[in-house]
Amino acid sequence: MATGRVIGGHYLNAPVSTAPIGGALVIQTGLRWRKLNEEQVLSWSVESPEQKSGTLSAVGQAVAGAVAPRFLGKAASAAVGAALDAKIKPPRLVRVRWNDGKQSLIKFPESLYQHFAMMLPQRATPASSPDTTAVDGGSDQSSMGQSG
Repeated sequence: MATGRVIGGHYLNAPVSTAPIGGALVIQTGLRWRKLNEEQVLSWSVESPEQKSGTLSAVGQAVAGAVAPRFLGKAASAAVGAALDAKIKPPRLVRVRWNDGKQSLIKFPESLYQHFAMMLPQRATPASSPDTTAVDGGSDQSSMGQSG
């Protein structure tokens, strides 16, 4: 079973998985579970990781360098690295805004992300801008750009 993890904000370090009964996604907080459903989630958005592709490319090239014989050279190593990068899907970072005003940043494996996105498509919002990505659980003021 694939599991995700809360990596920021409320419920920090809590595992995210499917419930044993019903197939709902839940955050396990001690002996209690918090469901990721319409009653609990106000909105969610996918965050874009800045350094993930570079790290993944470096891993792919390192593996390719170990696998490809030295006589094939850097071009073959880069080609094998690119092929590995295409096969490996990086985890998705999702910012969840709860109905009680708190926020969480969750790292989902691809399979759990697809399940989450299918369960809550109506709660999806565009990704936030870089200056509003702090997970602090505070109120979201959208008064920027408005003149009074």
